[in-house]
Amino acid sequence: MKTKNENMSMFKEASKHVAKSAGSKTLHPVTDLNSAEWYKTLSVVKRKTSFWFWKKPKHIPTQITLEDMLTQKLNLDEAKFKTNVLLEQFVEKPTFKVRGDIGTKIASELNLDLSGSDDLSLTLNLGNILKTRVNWEMLQEKLQVNSVNMKHRLLKEVEKEQRTTLCVVLESLSTQGEGMFEKDSDEIVSTDDSLPIKSKISVDIHAKGSIESKCVHSFSIPPTTVLAYSCNEISISKDGYLTLHSTVDSYDSSTEFIMLRETDDNSVDAVKREFIPLLKSEKYEQLKVAFKLFSETAIEDSLQALHFLLSAAQLYLEKKSDEKNFKVSTIQHLLSDSGNQSWESLLKTLGFMLPTNFKEENAEIMLPTEDRENLVKTSIALLDALTDIEEASRKLLSTISSEHIRVMLKIVENELQGKYTKLKDTQIQNTFIKEPSTRLFLKNVGFVEMAADDTELLCYSDKSHSSLLDIFTVLYVFAN
Repeated sequence: MKTKNENMSMFKEASKHVAKSAGSKTLHPVTDLNSAEWYKTLSVVKRKTSFWFWKKPKHIPTQITLEDMLTQKLNLDEAKFKTNVLLEQFVEKPTFKVRGDIGTKIASELNLDLSGSDDLSLTLNLGNILKTRVNWEMLQEKLQVNSVNMKHRLLKEVEKEQRTTLCVVLESLSTQGEGMFEKDSDEIVSTDDSLPIKSKISVDIHAKGSIESKCVHSFSIPPTTVLAYSCNEISISKDGYLTLHSTVDSYDSSTEFIMLRETDDNSVDAVKREFIPLLKSEKYEQLKVAFKLFSETAIEDSLQALHFLLSAAQLYLEKKSDEKNFKVSTIQHLLSDSGNQSWESLLKTLGFMLPTNFKEENAEIMLPTEDRENLVKTSIALLDALTDIEEASRKLLSTISSEHIRVMLKIVENELQGKYTKLKDTQIQNTFIKEPSTRLFLKNVGFVEMAADDTELLCYSDKSHSSLLDIFTVLYVFAN
């Protein structure tokens, strides 16, 4: 089942509430319904640590199970798979301000024109939430007599990626039956617990000077949909035997904001220092244009494919790998059938040699043999930040001139440094008039217009500055 973009933030918020309600700091919420099936128990996920210090490690689904990687079947005793009802008849009704990060995204995806003072309420009715858990000791015992296929495609991928390890899902939370999300626009929602709870997401709008109207958006959550999971890292010996680490990967984000607030000023300086080689390079303008073109068309698969190639090049340039050729078949599953690869000019500028026909059976990409200006490394840094900006915002950014990006950069830098940005600033108003996409971009990434002491301000609504640092990084490179 493919979900429409309008449902993305609603599903993400629902899975976060389920993970939080379970009370475990090791549960990772599934943020995309399209990939939920690849987080079931015994699924293998990649754990990727970012280039940037402010980012938590990210999990990427592989569409591969642990058994797919082994030379023999596991033959696990089904009785050792423990499944029980963890949360019975799960219902929650979170409420957000539209000026907040979550409310802004949901309102934008549903094409609701709301003011900063409006509220947005969701009703999540997901039925019973089941927990399925695999016995760790039982699984490790089976793995001691079962080796890994060392030629498996996934292992070859991970070898070429920096800061990447593999994990296996040992616990998952999933829906038991059909759940429902609905959005009812402008319907007054009572918080009286005695009233029957409907399976819908409701929006209670008090728009300034407008007449309230009603509309309903809804979508079903299929049975057995994974909403959250926990996983353990794995390592593989030279002779192909797999060890399951006993420590569960933690998803505790409670300290993230505090840590970043203590280092905000240093964070901005660190970003600027990292890109000194790129900004001084004769290839800077070419790379900037190439990255902006890539931003316009990049989807998740394209971002992964480019990251694979840049990581492989960095390993080769650092003499941590002897492979100077990269087989296209390794990333073929991520390449567009159209053959229109927006990153080709970017790779050529960095010194890659590309095949004439990517679809040839033995097509190879030759990695750059030298990189005196460290442009591959700085490109990875930019790509890591670009990846965590939503697709719609990336597309908007690709159309905005450097002149107007510089104005947005100043707004973001003000926020990171704790300074106010006044909306009546002449330069900002002129930018919004000449290039309306700038205002839309800032709204999409979490900025809201609000009044304080009779002064109209532009403020960032997210609780954490981590995503704001990603935005600052990309704007800084595109603005120069």
